[in-house]
Amino acid sequence: MSALLGYQRPIAGHLALTAEAGLAWAQRGSRDGTSLTDLTIGGAYQAGAATVARLALILPLASDEGDAAIPAAVHGALRVADGERFDPTPVTVRLAGGHRWVGGKAFVQVDAGADARLGADDERLRLRLGIAGGVRAIDRVWVVGELTTVSSILDPGAGEDFRHVLDLGLRVDVPRGVAGVRLQVPLDRSLRAADVYVAGFDYLVRFQ
Repeated sequence: MSALLGYQRPIAGHLALTAEAGLAWAQRGSRDGTSLTDLTIGGAYQAGAATVARLALILPLASDEGDAAIPAAVHGALRVADGERFDPTPVTVRLAGGHRWVGGKAFVQVDAGADARLGADDERLRLRLGIAGGVRAIDRVWVVGELTTVSSILDPGAGEDFRHVLDLGLRVDVPRGVAGVRLQVPLDRSLRAADVYVAGFDYLVRFQ
């Protein structure tokens, strides 16, 4: 899921509980599949108008059987070091934070954090960095783009140290949350050679 879902609306009272899930279609080579994405539940704390800290638990909901497992394997093109193998997401704890700069109808943001993948055989700790921007197209609709880098540099046996993905989409402010549609394109040669692409719909709801 894109970190952009967490930024489009202020968090009243500075603290909110959030839940995020969606539906993804993914292609890998000549195969494709559709599945639910993982469920992310957690809390977000807003300090001032533009700085947010988040702690979340990511629970795997995506299918791990047949072609429906392809989204779980390549979702975001960042969960696999090798585009030819499946790597379902384990239960993950995420700690992240970010800052946003707004000017008129446009914004720029940075987001950084770490994922602790509980019970994973490799890449137990992943670092994440996202740089994003967007413009308001109409009232509650934003056109957004995000470049995300995931690093397993702290895990010597993980293989590739850095992987990158470009996320393009629309984000819509809705009551008590944000909805989005997206296309994710991997920038790494190994994943591009495997013809990996992801499209999906996401929804984040806030309980304040």
